[in-house]
Amino acid sequence: MRYKNRTISADPFDFARIELLHLPFRFFGCDDVLDADIAAELLHWFRECSCWKPHDGGFYHLHNFSLLKAQSLPESLHCLRSPSTLEQLKQRMSNVFGCTLGARVDVVGQRMEAGHQVGIHTDYRAGMETHRLLLYVGDDWQLDNGGLLLFFDRPVEEAVQLGIPPNHRSAVGFEISKRSHHAVSPILSGTRYALCYSFYPVEVGCSASSDSGESDLGLTSH
Repeated sequence: MRYKNRTISADPFDFARIELLHLPFRFFGCDDVLDADIAAELLHWFRECSCWKPHDGGFYHLHNFSLLKAQSLPESLHCLRSPSTLEQLKQRMSNVFGCTLGARVDVVGQRMEAGHQVGIHTDYRAGMETHRLLLYVGDDWQLDNGGLLLFFDRPVEEAVQLGIPPNHRSAVGFEISKRSHHAVSPILSGTRYALCYSFYPVEVGCSASSDSGESDLGLTSH
């Protein structure tokens, strides 16, 4: 049995090396964020679980599901969605971006395969998500697999400013606004996995992420 009860860290994340950047919009990226054991178990479970549901939004193609509602999540991975973890992540994002975030946090697993991609978009919806945190797992991912997270200073392909590979255990956090133009380059080979946390303003009520509602449709960032 791969998954077994064990003592886990109260905080499965290490954000000691965060540096907030401001162009083309406010974001940070850092390596070795997710605990190595947790990352290995999450990747194994992602590869085996049957929770994935296809989503085709026209400009994006991917599979995802709500981690908050996943009944098959191993006990050793419950720390990724526990109330204490969500509160810690909310406070961390609030501190980094100098804002106050509300109680609601959505958590969604995302999978992209060869031929999938996400077109340029902002994720901005008035009164909805204001910040996103992406955690990547995939210990064999290479640049020639494609799947870079691309940042733009305007919504045209030639305006790309940055390409971030989905390195195993790395994280990217960013502020959602009308300026947060981003995309994911085509997956050329392999399967790309991410765990996406979405944060909301104070006035938005606390509710769990839906498998088929508006919150999932907004989680196209990778």
